[in-house]
Amino acid sequence: MRERRTTLLLFGNVDQIPLAHMVPCGQDNAALRSQYWQMLQQAIQTSLTPRQREMIQLYYFEERTIPEIAQQLQVNKSTVCRTLQRARRRLQRAVQIWQPHI
Repeated sequence: MRERRTTLLLFGNVDQIPLAHMVPCGQDNAALRSQYWQMLQQAIQTSLTPRQREMIQLYYFEERTIPEIAQQLQVNKSTVCRTLQRARRRLQRAVQIWQPHI
């Protein structure tokens, strides 16, 4: 059974992006939600290290588990957890910078 991704739902359904509750749903806000999604993608490319990007890609986009990522990259599970945590913190900071524009 795959573990749930509850710490910070960054990807997948646009309704699950961080601070999605701050961007009201509906067609009226589609442009704002699209702008936020683009900002998040840019933050992934510019704010994260290559290793963090790789792990974010595997964990969120490819929905791999932490043990699977650890095995693929030949690192400890704790390294994967720590790297994902640091990546999420960096992305949260990018979101906080963008937040006043909401």
